Amino acid sequence: MTNLKCLATGSSGNCYILQIDDTTCILDAGCDWNKLTSNVNLNNVEFAYISHEHKDHSLNYKKLLLRGVKCFDGITTHNLKKKQIKGQLQAFWIPILHGATNNCALILKNNEECVLYATDFNICEYDLSEFKFTRVIVECNYLEERVKGHNDVKTLRQINTHMGLDGLKIFLDSLDLSKCQEIDLIHLSSDYGDKIMMGSSIYSKYKIKTGVCLKFGGIEYYG
Repeated sequence: MTNLKCLATGSSGNCYILQIDDTTCILDAGCDWNKLTSNVNLNNVEFAYISHEHKDHSLNYKKLLLRGVKCFDGITTHNLKKKQIKGQLQAFWIPILHGATNNCALILKNNEECVLYATDFNICEYDLSEFKFTRVIVECNYLEERVKGHNDVKTLRQINTHMGLDGLKIFLDSLDLSKCQEIDLIHLSSDYGDKIMMGSSIYSKYKIKTGVCLKFGGIEYYG
């Protein structure tokens, strides 16, 4: 069984608490420190995962280390990596493209659950079809029709380093979702995203319960 709590998502900060069976982990730590510590007992956290070095994901990395939380990251990983976490729980680091910044997706797998966490990317070069995902936590940053025609540097960078709705559908089509119970959309753009359109579109296509993580915390569900 898995449970996800969103504390913050988007360019101003990202932090999620994932419970997978009896293991609690932090996925990125870019939110306010007091908000993080008031929502999870750090003594009960098995590990924190920091996807890449940008501050909206890594802000509290050093604080977590100082509090004795075991931390893993995708910053220094360049190849597929695997680690035994606890009992049957395994972690896989998968490099994904986020411009020139080292960034990795995380897969957590045990006998019953297989969870994918992937944010701030536009391309995944690895074939992940061997994994039967039960939950996918994935970026859906912008609607392609809303960024069309924008040629300013900021928007072009956003398009080239983040995942849009149409691109996400192509990515999801490459995954084995036959056992997937939930898809959670994260890191929506305040300017070019739309939670209703994105959530309803993913649910309509895949008929899988879809959660849209909200900027200041919480999840809104479709399906």
